[in-house]
Amino acid sequence: VEKKIKEYMAYRRQTQDSSLPSAGCVFKNPGQGKAAKRAGPSAAYFIERCGLKGSYFGDAHVSLKHANFIVNNGQATFADIRKLILYITRQVKNRFNVNLEPEIRTWA
Repeated sequence: VEKKIKEYMAYRRQTQDSSLPSAGCVFKNPGQGKAAKRAGPSAAYFIERCGLKGSYFGDAHVSLKHANFIVNNGQATFADIRKLILYITRQVKNRFNVNLEPEIRTWA
């Protein structure tokens, strides 16, 4: 069990951005849910294919390591993060006709 935990942690360090504060994955993966027949490409796949890694509003950035992470590069505000989420969803919808659904909850 300890070996498996170490393997999972090493994998997470390689594939997820933990160098800056974030809320983890921002969007649910499309086609994955109770009614889904099969899993398709991940949210990160669509975000990356739109060339959005590194995109930013204020201090909120799309991680260069994992496209489904929005990281706080210093003083990101809720408005910065919300603008970036809306920008990402519009770009993915326009290019792939895929609706990304936020995995995080916001109150505003």
